[in-house]
Amino acid sequence: MKNIAFILALFALAACKEESTDPAEPTPEELISRTWRVQSVQVNGQNEDAADYSNFQFTFNANQTYRFLNPDEQQGSWQLIANATLLILDQGAEEEQQVAVFGLSETELTLEFTEESDKLGTTRTRFSLTP
Repeated sequence: MKNIAFILALFALAACKEESTDPAEPTPEELISRTWRVQSVQVNGQNEDAADYSNFQFTFNANQTYRFLNPDEQQGSWQLIANATLLILDQGAEEEQQVAVFGLSETELTLEFTEESDKLGTTRTRFSLTP
């Protein structure tokens, strides 16, 4: 009789256990890990229509390396920090760069690069990207 009660208890526990069929939410690192193409560019808040950005590509690999074709090639490492609002390129290197992340989803990535120049002052270039 004890064996039957034990078996019934196991079946009851198994029936009560709710199986999750929802896939896990992708992490920001999983979302960014793909090749992105330029949809639009703004420089200091103004649409940049003069240049041709059709060949620009931003590739972020799952092993936290990147490759940019813009139109020259740039390679290095990347890391998302601050709740995926800041992208660090080449952390610890002399050419380390901090890039603001204004949007990240499966269909959209918005990055803003800031450059300082004695001649031009601060230039903010915002790329709206899609896979």
